[in-house]
Amino acid sequence: QKAAFEALDNQQKQLKTQIEAELSAISRLEQNVVLMPSELHRLLFLQQELKIQQIQLELYHQELQQLLQPGANLKCITALVITEEPFPIVVTKGKQMEDDPVVAQVLSGASVDFKSFGKMKVNLICDNQQVKGSTQKPIDTDTQNVDAVRRSAKWTLKFLNGTRKNAVNLRFSLQMQVGVNSSSSSTNITIESQISQPFIVITNECQWEESEGILLKKDAFGEQSEIRWQRFANIMQRHFLRATRQDPVHPTRCLFYSDFEYLHQKFFGGHAIITQKNFDTFWSWFGKGIQKLRYQRHICPMWQAGLIQGFVGRKFVEETLQKYDVGTFLVRFSERNAGLFAVAYKTDDSNPQLQIRHYLIRPDDTAGAKKTLPDFLAEQSTFVYILQVNVDPDGNVTMRKLQKDSVLEQYYSKKNSLPPLNGYDDNIPIRSSGRFGDYTSPGEELTVDSPPDDMIE
Repeated sequence: QKAAFEALDNQQKQLKTQIEAELSAISRLEQNVVLMPSELHRLLFLQQELKIQQIQLELYHQELQQLLQPGANLKCITALVITEEPFPIVVTKGKQMEDDPVVAQVLSGASVDFKSFGKMKVNLICDNQQVKGSTQKPIDTDTQNVDAVRRSAKWTLKFLNGTRKNAVNLRFSLQMQVGVNSSSSSTNITIESQISQPFIVITNECQWEESEGILLKKDAFGEQSEIRWQRFANIMQRHFLRATRQDPVHPTRCLFYSDFEYLHQKFFGGHAIITQKNFDTFWSWFGKGIQKLRYQRHICPMWQAGLIQGFVGRKFVEETLQKYDVGTFLVRFSERNAGLFAVAYKTDDSNPQLQIRHYLIRPDDTAGAKKTLPDFLAEQSTFVYILQVNVDPDGNVTMRKLQKDSVLEQYYSKKNSLPPLNGYDDNIPIRSSGRFGDYTSPGEELTVDSPPDDMIE
């Protein structure tokens, strides 16, 4: 019998070595290859399953070691494991996480007999310490019944306090009555899970940009001062899809290779290794744009529909527009004015070098709840045809020229207009004050009297 136990022990050691090798291979793949969303999703799923199997195998190994020690008191070998979690993410205070459940499950050795379960409890952890001292508990429902068959509990959490832009974690605990090998005797034990991935609870959307930057940096770098670009790109992709509320497997418009290439060259100099300092510079620009995509009205749907070009440089913009008719325009992120958009458009200027012009959309151009980016674009008669970007699964970029109103009308605000009145002008004519450096008014409707948009390299 001892020989059989030793043979089984050797099999477990071999399986442990194989799982560790597969986890290492996954890590190398993530650090060396920029993956697309479906590939990333499969990789993360496999990684999570292997880690759970690794824990389960360790429990079996511990149980077998007990059996190899005659006369030893047999212990109930169990573990509480978080098997499903959406973190790291930014969570909004008071909002139920109905689409982002957390699941904690009890794993055990083969000889454990579960008699009964108490309620599973969840605690908020900050700096490895349980959050205490508040007059109001931090989590709305902090206990949950355990499914006795699956030996798990599923949580749709709601947090009642903000965390002041500090990253926090969850830890689950469970009291249960267990025995060994269906014996009549039993004992009460308490087990705790490992901590969850970090998250931040915000109280208003103004806190999102900084909080998401903290989590992305922590997720990418951990305790390291520098990492490979490919790893950062993969982690950035996951955070981007979450920020723009897209399906992680089949998103409408993810970050494609052309986007990564632009960001890599612009903010990281194309280097294979990036530093935390590089990240801080990058996020001070990128974070404001993602905040707009997430919260500003109509911006995310326009992005997903390809009506916002996004991450493109001046050379690409001008070479593209030269191929199209006068009145064709595209919308992009401004490079020097983080969080703002710029419009590049083609005019009929007799000087070919001045035909492509750029206008920075200032905050007061879209001020108020009833004046959105589509409304601003609708008002400019200079803008006739919008360029829609399309990217195929292989990352090839193509453009479609579309009549502005045909695609933007669905986003226009519905205004209550007064009927024409005798004795009053219908419109106020405003003349352009001309060009300002390389940036002009897009037509007589606009006057450029402020510093120009960024000088895109």
